Amino acid sequence: MAQPHKAGGTSIDTVYLKEDSGPSQAFLHGPDGNIRHLSSGAQRNATYSRFLWLAIPTVLAVGIFVADCRDITFGGRFYTVVVENRASISIAVAAVSGLFNFATRLRLTKTPTSLGVLQFWNAISSGILTWSLRPELLALLCIYLGVAAVPSAIWAGSLTPVATSTSHATTVRIPQYSNLSLVREWPSEIGSSGPFLRNTKGFFTYSIGIQYVGQLTQSLTTGTTTDGSARHHIKYDNSNFLYIGRSFGVGSSVGLVDDDILRNPLAQSYHFQELGYATEVSCDRNTSAGFFQISPDAVEDMLYAAEGYLPDSTEPEYSVYVGHGPSAIVAFGVAANQAKMTSRRYLGIAAGSSYVNLNAIQCVLDFIPATFDIAVDANGKSINTARRTAHSGDDAQFAPASDMEPSGDLTHVVARQFELYTNDLTNIYQSVVGNALNLSITDYQTFLLRAQSDNISARSSDSASLRGVENSITAMLDDILVGYASAQLMIAKDSIEIPATVSLSAIRFGKSVYVYVNIAINVLVLLLVAEEAARSRGWKNLATFDYTNLTHLVIAASRGGRGILDAVGEVSPTAEPNGYAARAEFGGSWRMTRLARLLRWISGRDKAKSRVRILLREDELPEAVEQGREREGLGRFRLAVA
Repeated sequence: MAQPHKAGGTSIDTVYLKEDSGPSQAFLHGPDGNIRHLSSGAQRNATYSRFLWLAIPTVLAVGIFVADCRDITFGGRFYTVVVENRASISIAVAAVSGLFNFATRLRLTKTPTSLGVLQFWNAISSGILTWSLRPELLALLCIYLGVAAVPSAIWAGSLTPVATSTSHATTVRIPQYSNLSLVREWPSEIGSSGPFLRNTKGFFTYSIGIQYVGQLTQSLTTGTTTDGSARHHIKYDNSNFLYIGRSFGVGSSVGLVDDDILRNPLAQSYHFQELGYATEVSCDRNTSAGFFQISPDAVEDMLYAAEGYLPDSTEPEYSVYVGHGPSAIVAFGVAANQAKMTSRRYLGIAAGSSYVNLNAIQCVLDFIPATFDIAVDANGKSINTARRTAHSGDDAQFAPASDMEPSGDLTHVVARQFELYTNDLTNIYQSVVGNALNLSITDYQTFLLRAQSDNISARSSDSASLRGVENSITAMLDDILVGYASAQLMIAKDSIEIPATVSLSAIRFGKSVYVYVNIAINVLVLLLVAEEAARSRGWKNLATFDYTNLTHLVIAASRGGRGILDAVGEVSPTAEPNGYAARAEFGGSWRMTRLARLLRWISGRDKAKSRVRILLREDELPEAVEQGREREGLGRFRLAVA
């Protein structure tokens, strides 16, 4: 049976379990005394089956690798499930990672070994840190566990969903000006406010200057940012979308006729192109005698005229304003009749003594046809517009574009809204327009101070006033253009369908580096399994005994208990000589093995006072048989500790 090896003292680690003795062989011996081996069918089921599970992570790793190489993403219902069940996905990732970690713990070759090494083998197979091992074995175990944790982390990195997006072609509707019958100067030409529409999308009108008074005043006030950043301004409708930077009058359809895109929970953004005007505003002083100005004499009680010429006037401009006197009046003047069809319009500002810094300012409004790239952030509800460029060699120039409304009627009506806007406001004590422009001027001066410009001392207050007015007029001009485009879309239903690209939320599996390492590890494991199978000839002589199986250990210890106890007795004078003992208090017929010393030495806590008895009981009580409780096989035995 088990033979002690006495070199090096009385440590139980010097007891060797030979192939022809010991508990494992007692368990494996058949009635004829020969060692039991697995039958060919059982061998295939017991041995190959665990390696067949490698097919799951291998196939999955190959699939992820192919998806990464082909940039395959997953959206639709699969994306929704991942987003709404992130915890479940994490559990699934951990389960697959654990399966792969288990697959890397290959079967160790069964050889005669010391109990200390056997305990080390068990720790390796179970993946448990066992502190009672000898230092050198404990170090090896720690290294193994550290390496074994790497595949799990790689699998987690390969399987963890990474948010990405996919692009799909779609279409959107944008306004056009094929029908200009409603684009008119309604208050002065017809004497009415003109057609309008109010619904859940917002309020839309063709009389922008008099029915968007509050919104336009806000545009004048916020025309300049104090830090020089892009101006953020909300659309005049109920879409809650805002422009980041200038709108240039395009993007009016966003939030109005794009419900099929915005209602898609996967939609992140979409892009399209639209024709518009790259409007430019430049202001200066016009001190000529006939320029547009406030008359000091009242036309009637509290009524004062703003009159004079503009560079494109065919006759003197004339409009009446309300005020206690001319000092608080600020008026915008735009030529009522076009001199000729051009892309340039002029705007004059006449102001009383309370707003003298605004008086005699002349602004040039240039409407330059351009194509714009429009990016819509569906989640952030923002719109970015950029003028499209064309590259010629190393130089980037603005792409040429056709005029979306070549007759000039649109630009004329748009410019006239400035005069209608100021003419509809009262100037009794102070001017709403004057205050709004001065706020923009103040913001520009604040920007100069914050920027600490080198030439700040050379900048006059007049140049700051002109720049502040330019910013305000530009902001108001953009918003007026958006207002007319929205009216064409919602009231006149004059629109055209154009191609667009929508970005949808999707996921892909892991990062590429994890995917590549993962497929390499899977291939390496398969090669190791194949090499071991060839070396051992398909585990032809694999015995049934498994030292990691608790049932196998208990049965083997019971059947080979006398030999083990004799070996223990030879290395320890305190070992009790009785290998088989009976305890009447347990009842019935008992077959017992006392392994107290063996267990204490294995655990590294050898204390003479502690005595543990592992008792294996065969249930043969007559009353149990009478009650039909007899069992077959392992069910006949019970384990007790005394």
